[in-house]
Amino acid sequence: MSLESTKVRYERLKLVANKALDQSINESLTNQNIILCFPNLSTTNLDVLLSIVSQLQSFWLNTSLDEFELIYKEKLIQEKLNELDEIIYDAQFRRNDPNEKPDFVDELTPLEIIDSNIMSDSTDILNNLRSIHERLQLENKDLTEELKDLVSLSNDKKQSIVSNIEQLQKDVKLIDSTDLQIDRLLNLLNE
Repeated sequence: MSLESTKVRYERLKLVANKALDQSINESLTNQNIILCFPNLSTTNLDVLLSIVSQLQSFWLNTSLDEFELIYKEKLIQEKLNELDEIIYDAQFRRNDPNEKPDFVDELTPLEIIDSNIMSDSTDILNNLRSIHERLQLENKDLTEELKDLVSLSNDKKQSIVSNIEQLQKDVKLIDSTDLQIDRLLNLLNE
């Protein structure tokens, strides 16, 4: 038996609701009841009265079915009943599986119940920690790349500064040398 073939509760609910509605309409709006309610009209215009009854039955049926569908959608009845079918199917499968040990909650010790909650909480915490770890690894990788770029930029600037200092030192030596030559020339001129 497949899981899809076990999802019958929603369809059965619809069938039962439709049958109950049909029965309610047919018992409430019978031709006999209408004739009893409108004896004068039934003697003169029976065909019109029966047509009205038919239209009322049709209107009541269609309006009620539409309302039922709206309620089913608003309350998520189909999804909930399908989920119930799945739970029952899984339970029956586990019951028939010789490897599966049945768990009767009323027979579990308090420690086993707490352990099962702790285990599921631990699994959730472990998954959260893994997620945080992966995110931090990505952030660290990005920061490492950014740091490498900054180091490279810093080395380029350092090299540029060193070059400028060397050029400046050469210029200072040249100026010093030129100053000395000017001083000699001035001394020569003064003599």
